[in-house]
Formats: sequence, structure tokens, C-alpha cells
Amino acid sequence: MVGDPRAAPGVLLCFHGNADLAAWQLDWARKVERHTRYAVFLAEYRGYMSLGGSPTYSSTKLDARAAYDHLRVAFGLDRARMAFFGHSLGSAVATELAEIHPPAALLLQSPFSSARAMARLIVTLPVVLVWKAISRIHFDTRAAVSTLDLPVSVVHGRRDRIIPFRMGVEVYEAAKRKGQLLLVEGAGHNDVAEIAGKEYWRWIAAALNPLSSIK
Repeated sequence: MVGDPRAAPGVLLCFHGNADLAAWQLDWARKVERHTRYAVFLAEYRGYMSLGGSPTYSSTKLDARAAYDHLRVAFGLDRARMAFFGHSLGSAVATELAEIHPPAALLLQSPFSSARAMARLIVTLPVVLVWKAISRIHFDTRAAVSTLDLPVSVVHGRRDRIIPFRMGVEVYEAAKRKGQLLLVEGAGHNDVAEIAGKEYWRWIAAALNPLSSIK
């Protein structure tokens, strides 16, 4: 946890992508806290960071619920003070959790439209980047956001070679309630924040703004 959930205006529950670790996001989380004053909780999946087990669709779903339940119980948070963030594969994890426990806002960075759509790209990508296609028939972010009654914000690099930026646009356009959209020129899959600079932090701040208006 970065920041104090009891003093912060809200908490951002974050889910990272496949070839990543929660610990590697600490610097990013500190910047989020500095720019927005929101506390940041970096969730981890089993099978990562020497945690037992292996990442599967079912286990990741359980891990996401466990992170949410921990925040609710340990800090007494309700949905009015929680937002979810997901990057890459984590965007699908965050979206599925939002279907069960709707937060005040959903922020998606480099999301794919659906696992089936990503499966069609496997022939052009290293298998590891698709997490062995475990989510091939499960995740459908585009369909999910069309039913969520909460603001969905999307940021995507236009030069993303892992998940085409058109997928991020498709997710945003499908959202029942549209939040903030930022397409970053010159950015790839993992350097969106660095390339976008101040624009990126303005995107996050604006995407989190709905939290301040919910009573």
C-alpha cells in the first residue's frame, strides 16, 4: 500500500499485466499518490513474486476478490472511495471484478477488447505475452463495460505492438458510461506514462474525479 487509505480521498486498487510484478509498480504508485492524493494498493497474483501456486483464470479471479475484500475489511472502505485500475491483462481482471463489486470508477491502461480477439494475434506474439492464452474464452472487456453503470476511462499508446490501440478505443466506445480517453502518440505497451508525461497524470486525476462526487 502506498499512502494512507484512512486519510486519502480514495483508494486505487491496481492489477498489473502478465510480464510484470506489483513490486515493479511502486514508483508509479508513489507518483499516483503524489499527483492525486489517492492511496494505491498494488495487488499481486499467485505464482508471482515467489507466491505459491500458478496463475490461472480461476485463481486470478480469486486473487482479485481477495484484494478487494482485504481493503473492505482492513480499512472499512466502501465503493464510494474505491476505484480499480488495470494494465494489459490486468485490465480484464479489474473489469471482471467491477462486474461483481462495482467501484466508483474503472481505469484501464492498454486494455484488449476480448480474449478471443487477442487469441487471433497469438501467431504474431511471443506466447508468454498472452499468458499461455488462459483467458482465451473468459475475458470480454468490451462486453463487460457496456453493462457497467460507472465511468470507464481508457489510456492507450498508439504504437502499442502487443495490444493494438484500436482495442482500447473499442473498449472505450463500448462503455455504458464514458470517462476519460487518452491516446498517446509515440507510446508503446509499457511506456505510456513516460511518453505522455503530464497528460497521463491529468488523465488519472480526471478519471478518479467521480469519486469526489459520490456520497
